[in-house]
Amino acid sequence: MKEQRDECMHTFKSNLNKILFGLVLSVLLFFSIEVSMGFYFFISTICWLLIFLNFKPSKNIAIFETALILFSINLVSFIAVRELQDKSVLNNYVHIGLIAICLLFVIVTWIFRWYMTKNEDSGKNIHDATLIAKREKDLNVLESRLSTFPIIGLNGRWGTGKTFLVNKLRERLEDKYEIIEIDLLTCNLNEFQLTLIKELEKVMYRNRIISKHSYKLKSFFDNGSLVPTLKNFQHFIVSENTTYAETIKGFKQDLNKLQKDIIIVYEDIDRIAKEDVIKQIFSTSEKLADNNVKIIYQYDENQLKSFGFSSMFIEKYIPFRMNITEINFFEIVDFELTQQFQQNVLEINDFEFLKTYALQQRFNILLDEFKFDMDINMTFKNMSIRKVENFLDESISTIKQKPHLSEFKRMVISFFITKHFFESVYEEMGIENGLLENVQFEIHSTSYNIGEILAKYKKDELKKADIETIFNDESNCLKLLVLKLFNFNYGHFSIQKEYKGLESILDEPIMEIRDKNLNEKKDRIIWNLLASGKSEYTDYEYVGNKFIEEVLGQEDPITSYHDFFNSLFHHKEYLDNGTIFKIGVPEFLELFKAFRVMDVTADQQTELIDIYFAVQDIKSLDLKVIQNMNYCKLSSKKEYLNILSRLNQLHIKGSLNHEKSFVQFLEKYIEALTSLGYMNTKDFWHFSNKVENVTEHMLDEITKIKETLSKLERKITIKTIQWELNLIIEFLNRIIALINCNNPIINNDKGFNITEFSSHYMNQEEFDRLRTVLTDYEEKDALQEIEESYMKDSITVHEINKLLEEKNNN
Repeated sequence: MKEQRDECMHTFKSNLNKILFGLVLSVLLFFSIEVSMGFYFFISTICWLLIFLNFKPSKNIAIFETALILFSINLVSFIAVRELQDKSVLNNYVHIGLIAICLLFVIVTWIFRWYMTKNEDSGKNIHDATLIAKREKDLNVLESRLSTFPIIGLNGRWGTGKTFLVNKLRERLEDKYEIIEIDLLTCNLNEFQLTLIKELEKVMYRNRIISKHSYKLKSFFDNGSLVPTLKNFQHFIVSENTTYAETIKGFKQDLNKLQKDIIIVYEDIDRIAKEDVIKQIFSTSEKLADNNVKIIYQYDENQLKSFGFSSMFIEKYIPFRMNITEINFFEIVDFELTQQFQQNVLEINDFEFLKTYALQQRFNILLDEFKFDMDINMTFKNMSIRKVENFLDESISTIKQKPHLSEFKRMVISFFITKHFFESVYEEMGIENGLLENVQFEIHSTSYNIGEILAKYKKDELKKADIETIFNDESNCLKLLVLKLFNFNYGHFSIQKEYKGLESILDEPIMEIRDKNLNEKKDRIIWNLLASGKSEYTDYEYVGNKFIEEVLGQEDPITSYHDFFNSLFHHKEYLDNGTIFKIGVPEFLELFKAFRVMDVTADQQTELIDIYFAVQDIKSLDLKVIQNMNYCKLSSKKEYLNILSRLNQLHIKGSLNHEKSFVQFLEKYIEALTSLGYMNTKDFWHFSNKVENVTEHMLDEITKIKETLSKLERKITIKTIQWELNLIIEFLNRIIALINCNNPIINNDKGFNITEFSSHYMNQEEFDRLRTVLTDYEEKDALQEIEESYMKDSITVHEINKLLEEKNNN
């Protein structure tokens, strides 16, 4: 309120000066030079055209306001002088018209100026920032000490809110004090005293006081900057023989004429590297300090001491030193989100994972894998308010700019906490490798990432004492803390593989797929935040979304699939993702994995199954089909029954009893009877998850389940339910037949040997078909069939030779 009154008074005085100045000049001009009305109108028009051509009115309101005032006074003066000279311009209708145009222009322009000023004021932030409770107490102490001490030191690290506290003090004491702020980083330090005296002169001038001692005082500091004429003029006001002490005393007496006391605030005094300049500031300010002149220094005492100033020296020039109260990180975040960032992008609950009890449960690899119990938590004390503000500002602006990241707020928060508070770890982040690979822990002058440390620990190459040495190091603890923030999954690090090579991909556990995909997702987000051009999608997400967009719902899904598959290898996309397909791995297996880790609908899952059976033209129930079906979610009856319907139509090729994938298949599809509400099968899957091969006991359990479903089918006469139960019973019959099959399937993939059988062929399925043809067909017809197969490159000469050898041996 007081600032508004002062501003209005200052504007009034300024405009009044312009009016009087313009009036004097205009009257002198028009009494000296006779100007016609037409010429006056012509010159005025040219002047305004020049102003409009060179200055945008909405951006230069002050210039237009001054021009309007001067033109209005000039116009009135012109008319008044012409009337006084008996050369009235009001007797001529043309002159009256020109004057009317001028007046209309003035009125319209003043209305425009008022409208623009109103919009400018309405656009200002009228939010009155409040203080954190601890800062309110600091402010009360600071205010109370002003009446006791002429010089006060406000001690606090960079960014702790010293300037903000002083600004609030200004608001509170604006009726009692004139406040002068000296920004030492922006002023010329060689002329610091001149700057200070000039600022004090401005205060006195605003209060219509001229100091006769200020000119003399400036002459002590001017270093030749005052012109000789001004120096000579000083002799008429102050004696040339006046000493510096007498001048200071006289200047302080002039300051006493002010109705209000003065507060001089020095910002960033600890950032001046010149010791002599700091001493000069202390000395000059001490001489000016009095009951009506208060001095406030903002500084970091530790920084001043690093310049060589002792505690005794600082106390001599700053008798009262007040420490800024340190504020907890969560207090700052809560306050800033409430007062400054009110877009509801982030809430205080989004930061709960940073608290000690939550961090202990994140990336707890020390205890889980190394059996090393050690608390590694984030220290939230003594954090710079400005740093926290910068961290929040960048986090919120990033989420607003990239709305898809709103689902990954913890990732965004963790990234920018690392950037703003853990710079050394942030510098290790890169876009070539994931964070788990980039973060290196040092021991014995050697660096390892966390995965390498665990692998060496499992091999006994690193002992428990080595682990303790690594994580007792402060820098290594900081790196582990950052991994805790991002909470990467590490379960797949320690999985003991019971199978190797291609088989580890074909039977990859769903949990392991999810862990790897989630880790890649986190790395992708980090890469995207480091470099916006990097894709934020994992390879599974990228390929899965591309499949949904380009294949599902198309009129010809088979052709669309082939186009989709080919496009992945030509890679014309702008994103930096790669294909998920691997040589030797069935292509649809990776698609089923992608859909498993993505949030797809039941209809999309069902459509993938339909396309799989259509594209691959599945005829037989073999291991590949079982492995693919193991990655279906079975989240709906529609999906489950669709799969059973298709499996029931397949030909049984041979036994899969010794295949781990088949055991997993049985567990999954019989457990689904419980999850989908048909019956309770928990006894079966509790038993089956402890075995590696299909056993006779499992066969008995499946038979019991089938009998139970048969009873349900006879008992419930609803046709839809009967149809579903019959479909399930038929599926169980086929499973029983598959288990009872005595002929083991020779599992072979072209170019890869992943079975224990020594006899295998590149085109095993075609080899088996032609073996049947040789048995069932006449020899002539059989040879013709073999020839057609060879012409289609479906079988090799070597395989034909083996077929004929079998035929002859039989």
